[in-house]
Amino acid sequence: AHHRISFFEALSEYTDFSSSTALIIVRCTYTFCALSYVATSCVLYASLKEWQAPAFDPAIMWSDLIRPDAFYTGATDCILCSVVSSIILPILALLAVRTGRIVVDSGDPSAKQARKEKKNARKSKQSSNHISQSDTLAEPLMDTAASDFVQTEDKEKERARFQEEQERIALLQLKARHRQSFFTGALFVVSTAAQVFIGVKCIGFKFPVELEQGLLMGSGVLWINAMTWSLRELVKSHRQADGIGYVRVPELHPHSLCLDPRVHNHYCDVCGLRMSDGRAYRCKLCDFDLCVRCFSRKDQRTAEGVLRGDKGIKLTSNVSTLSYFRRAVALARREWLLFFLSMTMLLLNNAAQLWAPNLQGRILDSVARVDHETFGVVILLYLGTSIATGLFAGIQGLCFSVIARRLSNRVRNQLYRGMIEQDVAFFDGNSSGQLTSRLSTDVSQMLQPIQTMLGSLLSNSLLLLGGIGACFYTSWRLSMLAFTTVGPIVHITQIYASWSSQ
Repeated sequence: AHHRISFFEALSEYTDFSSSTALIIVRCTYTFCALSYVATSCVLYASLKEWQAPAFDPAIMWSDLIRPDAFYTGATDCILCSVVSSIILPILALLAVRTGRIVVDSGDPSAKQARKEKKNARKSKQSSNHISQSDTLAEPLMDTAASDFVQTEDKEKERARFQEEQERIALLQLKARHRQSFFTGALFVVSTAAQVFIGVKCIGFKFPVELEQGLLMGSGVLWINAMTWSLRELVKSHRQADGIGYVRVPELHPHSLCLDPRVHNHYCDVCGLRMSDGRAYRCKLCDFDLCVRCFSRKDQRTAEGVLRGDKGIKLTSNVSTLSYFRRAVALARREWLLFFLSMTMLLLNNAAQLWAPNLQGRILDSVARVDHETFGVVILLYLGTSIATGLFAGIQGLCFSVIARRLSNRVRNQLYRGMIEQDVAFFDGNSSGQLTSRLSTDVSQMLQPIQTMLGSLLSNSLLLLGGIGACFYTSWRLSMLAFTTVGPIVHITQIYASWSSQ
């Protein structure tokens, strides 16, 4: 399932970072980005006016704005865009925060009074039972049994009442997020429009000093993206600061859990049963699902698939991303020779892939100019590059496969040695099928991120950096226009991923 989580939410869960501190940092970040955007636009306008003193006179700026060729020669509209964006974006974010908040009332006063009276009656009954213990032997036994029955019944009612409250909060949160999505969508539209304005302006603008002034104008896209990101984090931080709907159950999971009424085809990570009613407590940091029944019990002693010993349950902690990376490096350290060879092939493969589009362009140019000699030379170069790309990719894939096989064999041996050293209670709580699945499927899933990290992550990162460099080297103007589509693509992808996960 897809989890949408902010940077500060993850930071507050793994550290002692509070939500109030996150709000302060996000507000300071937005203020810095907004002031930097306005200052950059003013510096661009002043440089185009050759730093003349009366350049910021309102009459001069107005005449510069209404000129027929102002879009490709003046920068007054850049200042106007920066000021308007710095005002409209936080207003939309504030409206998103206000509409996204939910108010949970304290309940019916009569119900609260009834619960209070029942609690006082139970206390008085327990005190009277304690006083009459010295009378007979049978009476305290009967009173104790009745008191235990009443306490069990009261606990069940409290659990049902808490569950109803959590379901009501979850529905309120769902409605609030629908209202909030309208203003976050408007925030996305305004920021996209400002970026497109800068990108189109960069295409045909006549820069007297192209390097410095082009950098000043193009940095507006960076500041707008930073402002949008900080405001989206601000909305999420306000939602986290409210703390409504989040509960902590340290006995079952170290992170905060939130009731999700739209969970389908998921299995509880405590009891292993399928959640057919579509409701579950979910962790936004990791793929942890908890059914309502296990949440009500808040006890792992009767759960399946937990690590047990003769002295009870052995508590285990989740592995953080940094700890996982360190362990992955420690496992791959023995295969340093194959790792070095695979990294070399990866660099050569990416370099060949980045060089291939340049050769394709030269082939088309030679065809357009009917240059047979250049066409033959470039075709041979392109053919050699294609063969080298396939060769480098094959060696790279072979090295990664060998590393993955060796790591899988080593981890399975360590896991098997750890299994046979467990107490008898461990085998009583786990079937042979579960242990076999641990050795086969679970090991493969555990090593899958290592293979992804070694192969796809590094390769795509290098291709991304190399592609950005090639784009700016070819035409920085077209690159600025192309980068205005990054924000919309990311936003639409997140919306689609969130929708498809339902």
